[in-house]
Amino acid sequence: MNNPAAAARSDIGAGSAIIELSWTAPPLTLNQRRATRGAMFARAAKIAAVRQEVYERAMAARLPRGLDHVTVTLHYRPRDNRRRDTDNLVDTAKPAYDALTDGRPARLSRPRDPKKKPTLIPAQLGCGLVPDDTPEFMAKPEPIIHRAEKGKSGAMWLEITWDAQPSDSVPAEPAPAPDPVVVPSVPVEQAHPVRTARIAPKRATENRQRRPAQRPALHAVPATPISSPDIAVSATPTPISSPGSASSSCHCSVCGKDIVQPATGRPRKTCSGACRVRASRASAGKKVSAPHG
Repeated sequence: MNNPAAAARSDIGAGSAIIELSWTAPPLTLNQRRATRGAMFARAAKIAAVRQEVYERAMAARLPRGLDHVTVTLHYRPRDNRRRDTDNLVDTAKPAYDALTDGRPARLSRPRDPKKKPTLIPAQLGCGLVPDDTPEFMAKPEPIIHRAEKGKSGAMWLEITWDAQPSDSVPAEPAPAPDPVVVPSVPVEQAHPVRTARIAPKRATENRQRRPAQRPALHAVPATPISSPDIAVSATPTPISSPGSASSSCHCSVCGKDIVQPATGRPRKTCSGACRVRASRASAGKKVSAPHG
């Protein structure tokens, strides 16, 4: 791992291979934002570069083709020991996984609208290690982040392992299928009666129809308005007179103006607050000047 840009080396006899990549840091991460059109084009260019490099190095290593199942793990050794998430490496690992498959030829995508022109989908490179990168053909463990080594720059590499192929061995004969079990048919008349879901709704409907007949009928009695000719409500307040003289209850005791008495409360003796203060001062003076008995 001292030279990240070295050619890929493989140990086919041992069923494993290591492909060193030229990047010292992941070119693609999940933290990268793709909010603009330029960012989307830049991301597409990086995906094509990763796929191209893995394809070329896998072909140079002469990896076996048409394997039944492989395990591919992405390794990353950073230049320092800062905290990093292994999830971010998945964005770089995906194009590398695709480059190890059979790939696909270029094709035309025809839109549903006949007025629109078909779109050309470019070919996808693949070294043919496995037919596809589905779990049936490829296992993808979580990427591994190693500890940084002093004096060494960052490095990335792919570790590929595969099992021995069963092509040399004679395939085992499949086990014979068990004889089918014949279940004798029972006539409907002799079969045990089984309650079906049809009976329950029917009985529930019958019960609902019977319930109103069992309950006593409630007759609505119309409400009659209660009116009494002896009671009359007047909207205009009537003046309340005190049991004393009529002049003291209807006129102010200080200035002599007319007083409108309220419907509730004590009867008023003055027409305003000023007259009330004058009356209280006059009564206080009388109390002071009165001789003590």
